[in-house]
Amino acid sequence: MNLPPKNANYKEKLYWDKRYQCEEMYEWFKGYDTFCDCIKKKLKLTDNILMLGCGNSCFSVDMYKDGFQSITNVDFSTIVIENMLQKYHSCTGMRWKVMDITDMSEFQDATFDAVIEKATLDTLLVDESDVWKPSAAGRRQIDAVMSEASASDVQRAAFLLVPWRYKMEGVRCFCRYEDV
Repeated sequence: MNLPPKNANYKEKLYWDKRYQCEEMYEWFKGYDTFCDCIKKKLKLTDNILMLGCGNSCFSVDMYKDGFQSITNVDFSTIVIENMLQKYHSCTGMRWKVMDITDMSEFQDATFDAVIEKATLDTLLVDESDVWKPSAAGRRQIDAVMSEASASDVQRAAFLLVPWRYKMEGVRCFCRYEDV
């Protein structure tokens, strides 16, 4: 794994594109096996699931192999989406889309039953001096993502946030890292 020269680079598409050119797979924090019991209790195998900032993690692929058959993976890196699409083309219920998570207007409201993010939101705050008290600009970015995800997820508003340091009022999380 190539670490960036400074944490703020985690926000930059160029950093990720370069990294994904030479990295096949990397699992941030914990894999699906850590959360599978919680996820299986809260979601149905037929639910439409949105994976924010999928990267090259096997999390959604492991969910698919475990029976979840409708998963849309989004990431802002064209390179990783093309790599994952090529690698997992046989997983017909998996969709891969290049997308900015602050603008998911391509999706109609109530498209998804659940939204899963794993460290994607953390990358938006890497240059904050205090993640517990983000700046107005940091809050606007996170609010934009949550607004977009909530609009896509009107049916049940089920979120899995891993890990998440920013306090969000009114967001019903079905599972958090500290819950498992």
